[in-house]
Amino acid sequence: NVCEWTASWYDAYPGNTDSYELYGTQVRVCRGGSWGDDGGDLRAADRSWNAPVVSSRYFGFRCAHSR
Repeated sequence: NVCEWTASWYDAYPGNTDSYELYGTQVRVCRGGSWGDDGGDLRAADRSWNAPVVSSRYFGFRCAHSR
């Protein structure tokens, strides 16, 4: 069980006017939780971030094909 890397850059949700230094094109969104997370972070809707150059046994990705 690992967090899922996404292709999305970590940015504010629409309508959010807060600023954060990592918003933009520095880090990618990770969704869900992994076996190493606390129970509150295991929801599929949980959103975190990490730099694209980071690798970890806590992150994974899913290949999906659209027609």
